[in-house]
Amino acid sequence: MKFKSVIIIFCCVVFNQHLFSQATCAGAFNLGTPTTAQACFNFTNATTGSAPCAGAGYGGSGGVTYVRFCTNATAQCINFTINQGTASGNWAVTVYSINCSTVMDAQCLGNSGAGATFNTATPTTNTFAPNTCYVARIWSANNGSFTLCTQVLPAPNDYCTSPTQISPTAQFLNNYCMTANTPTDPPAAQFCAGSLENNAWYSITTLSTCTFPCQVVITISNIVCSGGGSGFQIGYFTGACGTLTNIGCTSGSGGTVTATINNLSPNQTVLIGIDGNAGANCSYSISATNTIPLGIELLSFEATKNKGYIALNWFTTKEVNNNYFTIEKSKDASVFETVSVVSGAGNSSKNVDYLYNDNKPFDGISYYRIKQTDYDGRSKYSQMRAIEYKNETKLNFDIIPNPSNSAGYNLRFESALEEQYLVEVTDLAGKIIYSIVVNVNNSKNNISSSLHAGMYMLNIRSLTTNNLIGTKKLLISE
Repeated sequence: MKFKSVIIIFCCVVFNQHLFSQATCAGAFNLGTPTTAQACFNFTNATTGSAPCAGAGYGGSGGVTYVRFCTNATAQCINFTINQGTASGNWAVTVYSINCSTVMDAQCLGNSGAGATFNTATPTTNTFAPNTCYVARIWSANNGSFTLCTQVLPAPNDYCTSPTQISPTAQFLNNYCMTANTPTDPPAAQFCAGSLENNAWYSITTLSTCTFPCQVVITISNIVCSGGGSGFQIGYFTGACGTLTNIGCTSGSGGTVTATINNLSPNQTVLIGIDGNAGANCSYSISATNTIPLGIELLSFEATKNKGYIALNWFTTKEVNNNYFTIEKSKDASVFETVSVVSGAGNSSKNVDYLYNDNKPFDGISYYRIKQTDYDGRSKYSQMRAIEYKNETKLNFDIIPNPSNSAGYNLRFESALEEQYLVEVTDLAGKIIYSIVVNVNNSKNNISSSLHAGMYMLNIRSLTTNNLIGTKKLLISE
């Protein structure tokens, strides 16, 4: 039972305007800070200039447009997709520091007449810093109009430990925003490559009905690449990440690449590392013969920000031998912790809708994924979802009077939200002496408590998230 990969299309913000003032670094159009939702902008090349590349398709004066963009707090990978209008021919992107004094990256994207993609995951010169703005010079061989779309793209299978399952059913995937030499990656030679630039990880499990020696043929077709070549270097491995055993490799170029893995046993799992030829940024269809089908058909997996929590929703149309789901989250898309375990439907041919609310989201960007586990112990991961959450709870409170006495005291609240809070009174050692739930709506609440004379701590917690909102000292006099 495996996940069926699907493409989730985010709602896009499209600015339908032709822009003519992006002729210089200082006049660059501001794209802002891209997010996981795709945003698209229409441009007409503002000026002409030479390409940062040599060779066929890069000669003469082409169209030039300057745009400004900023990274977020963790410098997540930003993917740029160029959809052509009247502009055509080869494309190239040069990224500069904000004042255009330093070249950060320069890539010849190619894609004559077909648009191109570029991302910030594998810069050729300098690493992109968090919370920093840059200027990109976009060059096309022939002047004209085009659409530029930006989107933060977490790479779900950049790490050996989170491979994407492939099966006889072709899936349309890409290696956008993959990086090189991630933890536990084997040497490049084991991929039949001289170096690794943007390798992605996949896995297959052979059928239980196959007879040794089983043969699996991996087919990568409909390859469309920007930069580098049009093919891949592919390595096959058994064992655990960090101590992998290489059992072969191959390479190929063109619109279709195949890799044949021989001498496999029934029910054997193989990890497959695929690196873009010369750092090619590619989309493609991928499938593998004689492998276990995707038993779970995961129609969608979405993370949505709400007041005080993140809603996680996934929807299956088919389940076979499905024991449970493990919800995991991370601050850096590398080290994950378990949020909760949700029972699966076992075997089902009906639509099943799952919902879980994470009431303790990280402040900032969180990466969520779902690990699905069969009754036989096999497990696979969904694609990753990234979402930014900021604790917007604003609460001010005062203890009146303070010092108080055993007759009681008042809490005066100023809150941006109408919500229930837990008031806890503890001694200086942290032992809870008294607690009460209050409804906060910019009001004054009288608290009556029998406290002996002394110093206490008064804590306010959100009932929704259990987060500590504020603490103040409370003095009870004789």
